[in-house]
Order: sequence, then C-alpha cells, then structure tokens
Amino acid sequence: MKRARTRRATALIVGLAMLAGLLGFAPTANADVGPAGPVTFTVEGGTINIADGAVAICLEDGQMWDKNSESCVDDPEWEDDGTPPSSLSGTIDSDGNVTVPGENVVFPPLTLTEPLEIKVTIGSSQDVAGVIDPLAGTASMDLTLDIGLFLVLFATQCQLTLPMSLSGTYDQTTGIADVTDADFAMPGASCPGNEDLESLINGQVGLPSPSGSNAVNLVLQVDPLIEAIIPEGPPVVIDTSATIGVGGAATRTITELANPVQTCALVGPNGGATLAESVTVNG
Repeated sequence: MKRARTRRATALIVGLAMLAGLLGFAPTANADVGPAGPVTFTVEGGTINIADGAVAICLEDGQMWDKNSESCVDDPEWEDDGTPPSSLSGTIDSDGNVTVPGENVVFPPLTLTEPLEIKVTIGSSQDVAGVIDPLAGTASMDLTLDIGLFLVLFATQCQLTLPMSLSGTYDQTTGIADVTDADFAMPGASCPGNEDLESLINGQVGLPSPSGSNAVNLVLQVDPLIEAIIPEGPPVVIDTSATIGVGGAATRTITELANPVQTCALVGPNGGATLAESVTVNG
C-alpha cells in the first residue's frame, strides 16, 4: 500500500471521502457537445483541506502535503504499487448532460494499518447526474457518497455520508475539469452502537467541521475529449450578375469586381505620360 495512504488512518479516511465526493455533475446544460456516448472521469490531482488545515492531503500520486510551504511536494518514500486510479464512468448526451449509475463510481478498496487496521469501501447509493459545458468552459458537480469504515479490532462498521457541491472550469482543448468547493460542511462519522469510536475519529480529525473551514480542489481528466459543436449555418448565396455603381454612370458586376482588369494612364509631374502611355493592372 502506498505510504501516502497509510500515514494516518483517520485523516486518510476523511481524505478519501472528500475525494470521492467531488465526482458528480449538477444539471445545467447550455452547449451542444460531442462526442455523445460513453465518458470516463479519472482523478489526476488536487488537494483536500479539512478543519482549517488540520488535515491536508494531496491527491496526485507521489505528492505529499508540506506544512511549511502549505503546498504539495514530492514524497521521497512513495512507490507505485499498481493501484488503479479512482474513476467514474457513464454517458454524456449532445447537450452535455452527464449520467453515471451509482455502481459505476469506482474506488479500489483500501486496508489501512496505521494507527488501526481499517477496511475502507467507497461508493454511491445514488446515480450521479450533471453537466459539462465546453463552450462556456464550466463544470458543476453534485454527489452524495457513502464511505464504509470497518474497524477490524473492534469489529465495528462506521459510516460517512457526504453531500458535495463544486464548481469550476473545463478546458475542451485538454479535457481537464478543475473544480473547487470552499463552502461545504464536513459531517462527523457515524458508528452505530459505538459512540466511543465516533468520538475518537471525530476528535482526531476535528469533525464535524463547519462551512468555511474546509476546501477541496479536484482535477479530473475527461475521456474522450468533450468539445463544443458549432453547427454549420445556411449557405450564403451571392448573385454574381448583380451590378454595383463605381462612379458616374459606370457599373460593374460582382464577378468583374472580384477580378478587375483596369487600364490606367501614368501621369507625370506636368500631367503628361512620360514613361508610357498606359499600363494594364490585374487584381
């Protein structure tokens, strides 16, 4: 298991829950998009900050949070163990509306070992619905996520239920959606029949944490690239036989004006043609 995922069980539980809660789309379609059909969203990076920075997690593989610089830096002890990235898969229609069945919100199961052995499952009991608007360059996202926490030592199941809302940008040239929520309230854990465990987990992380004390940024890679489709307008018809006045009683057709042939006299300093009587100019 990756070291960044096992440093602190309670912190990581919250981080995983917050990460998964960002993967949804709220419906407000404005632009025609394509290609319509299957679509996948893969987590590429971002950050999670909970309880005024009491918990800070980097979502990009090989990165860790540095308290001194308050930013993500390279983790010298990280090793790639082949764990697949978190993702969700569904469909997108020609209006940009996204539909993802709850069972297609996929996060690999995790077993945490520090400070307690905890088996973590992440999923959604509700379908995800929403939108990407490539022309406006926006994405908006909602999802209610269910996080299961089985504490092996106590044989106890705990639960986090996370209703999340985010908004941000979508770049149709790269397929990257970059969304942020700095207003959500983070609820406490629920461990039915074991209030002591609830107090332990909530006390370690600082939960529940009110709105304004938490912030999440998530970077998603959208595959295939979703682009705005600009429909072709009606053809422009020009009557090339129509005439246009060019001075006095003279007229020219549009075809003649498009490729004129004119004969001009060269006028010298005294009004005479000193170099040649005339020259023909094309174009």
